[in-house]
Amino acid sequence: GAVIVGQTATVDITFNTCGNRCFNYGTIIWVDWNNNQAFEDNEIVFTGLSSQEENPAGVHTLNASFAVSPNQATGDYRMRIGAADSYFNSYITNGSGPHDPCYSGSFAVFHDYTLRVIEVPSCLPVTNLQVIGMDPDAAQITWTHGGNETLWDLYWTTSDVAPTDTTTPTVVRTPNDQPWLAPLTPNTHYYAYVRARCSDENRSQWSPAVEFTTLSPYIITFNAGNGGTATVGSLECGGYLDLSNVSATPTIYCQNDWTFIGWSETPVSETTNAPTLLGNNYYPSGNATLYAVYQQGATYNSEPVCAAPTFTITYLDDNDILDVDTFEVGATITPIADPTKEGYTFTGWTPALPATMPAQDLRVIAQWQLIPCPSPENLEVANGSITENSALITWNSNQNNNFGGVYYANGALAGTNTQLSQRWYLSELQPNTNYRVGV
Repeated sequence: GAVIVGQTATVDITFNTCGNRCFNYGTIIWVDWNNNQAFEDNEIVFTGLSSQEENPAGVHTLNASFAVSPNQATGDYRMRIGAADSYFNSYITNGSGPHDPCYSGSFAVFHDYTLRVIEVPSCLPVTNLQVIGMDPDAAQITWTHGGNETLWDLYWTTSDVAPTDTTTPTVVRTPNDQPWLAPLTPNTHYYAYVRARCSDENRSQWSPAVEFTTLSPYIITFNAGNGGTATVGSLECGGYLDLSNVSATPTIYCQNDWTFIGWSETPVSETTNAPTLLGNNYYPSGNATLYAVYQQGATYNSEPVCAAPTFTITYLDDNDILDVDTFEVGATITPIADPTKEGYTFTGWTPALPATMPAQDLRVIAQWQLIPCPSPENLEVANGSITENSALITWNSNQNNNFGGVYYANGALAGTNTQLSQRWYLSELQPNTNYRVGV
């Protein structure tokens, strides 16, 4: 295979090491970077361990990768892959131990390949190809641009054979870097590839494949009950749904008392009879709704009902209690009617009331703004009203309503007017005396 200088080479190594039992194989990759026909320790580019024991069904693929130095000369190099039952394990695990690239003992295998390091092309390949959306008959992919290209070719297939320069793309010159691949067959495994098209004559290499399996064509709805939530993980597994990856949580007020125990094809009304639950491997025969089953002691229910806790709001004016309201947690708060106070305007509550009731008691205090009282204007003595011991004064209140006043003569309180008029007779005055009058 070929790798661009300065980039990462990927090598997928397939194992089938099961007989009467399965074995994990230590694996080392060497590249003869100096082309001296010998594999040295500083030419080990990868070490790893297959996991056939943990994956006994069929073959197992070890995904290896290593970086190629940006200073590496272009050209062909010999690459050796060695795998052994236990011979390499100490070196792989501890960094010391036997790791002879020419080992000829039992339960070991070596393969040599040609690794071609090529110059950075003028049209760089895309990277980080991945699936971001999935339907039964379509899949959405995206990738990281190789450079400044704006067009790409797409190729997808059910075969694991990678495309070449002569392969006809499934889609040519798409400007979309998050395309949907369609139409696809439901419940089918696919391999998808992308290449940059810098021009009609200048195209990049095909990217490594991204693999995916389309979804089952059936729509499965998970009903978690009254106010509950379902958490859905990876479901598709060879034609059946793995229900061990799907859990449910009851409404928040039931979480301390009710426990999720599994799924049923029919809802369970409150009962003490243990319901029949579905196993982890669920094979749907069509669109279906599955119902969560919860347990509290010896009682089972798909929709447990639990009362929300209540808390109070105390409305205060300074230290005086105006009212007390009670709300369930999460309920919409409707405040009491705005209070009133003579001479003041109500401006709100502090702290501000939230939209819904929290899980705690609240105390809020009324806020007031003093209503301004402007001074009267145009104070004067009415024409012809002065006698030896009295006089009539008039004024404008400078307000929407006629308010009374307080009267001063020569600096002393002379009287108050509560009749809401704008005039007043001053009596019992001294003859031939000057007075200063205020309102």
